[in-house]
Amino acid sequence: MSAARAALAGLYQAHAHELHEFARHRAGRQEAEDVVQNAYLHLLQRGTAATLEYPRAYLFRIAANLAVDLARKTNTKSR
Repeated sequence: MSAARAALAGLYQAHAHELHEFARHRAGRQEAEDVVQNAYLHLLQRGTAATLEYPRAYLFRIAANLAVDLARKTNTKSR
């Protein structure tokens, strides 16, 4: 397992539940799992999990941004 994947796995084990609760409050119960999966996918694709100084903060910022994007899409569709 590469260092990036090992770091990502460690982040998932340490913060998945907390991140899911955060996403549920930001995006709603039904969308929370998608937000969490997309946040971890973003980190995996960038390959930066092993080199981040504050990986938890970065992960939560990604989730917050994804929740905002989701809310914007929902608002656009409802117009």
